[in-house]
Formats: sequence, C-alpha cells, structure tokens
Amino acid sequence: TALEDRLQDSVPTTIAAMRKTGLRVWVLTGDKVETAIEIAKSCRLIDANMSLVTLVGAGSPGECMRILREAQATKLKGTQLARGMVLDGQSVSHILSDEA
Repeated sequence: TALEDRLQDSVPTTIAAMRKTGLRVWVLTGDKVETAIEIAKSCRLIDANMSLVTLVGAGSPGECMRILREAQATKLKGTQLARGMVLDGQSVSHILSDEA
C-alpha cells in the first residue's frame, strides 16, 4: 500500500527489535490520527496484541486526566499487555496546561 511505500527498508523489523528490548518508542507526526495509527501498525510500533489508549479530541484538561487515570488503573489491575498511546495535539495541549 501507499503507507508501506513510505517506510524505509528494515523499519518494521528495527522497531520490533527495539520494542522487544523494552525500549519505549515515540513518534510525532502531523498526519491525521487514522493515518498515524495505520503507519504505526505498518512499522510494527503498534500490534494486534497491544492495549491501545486513545486520547483524541479531549475537551478539557480534566477529561485528559480522567482518561489517563483510567488507563493507569487498568494497568495496575494486572493487565500485562504491551501498551500504546495515541494522542492528538489538542489533548497534548490540555495535558501540558497549568490546569492539568
């Protein structure tokens, strides 16, 4: 697909190897959320066995914090799945605000 054509050779295997070592990998992109998720899947940053926290379109710092607390509570309950997070710019702005 066109998404896979944008990836350089060995990107998926390199990212998968990095994740296996426990390294946390972040990607910042200006793409639409849906496109960013598909690219992350193509390069093995996100996989089918991963618990994905999606924080997109949050209306306030309080809403962001509620979603993040719920995600943390799920982790504390013993969920051992690898975890990923998708954030949009609006949500990041809320998280970094003085109100959060």
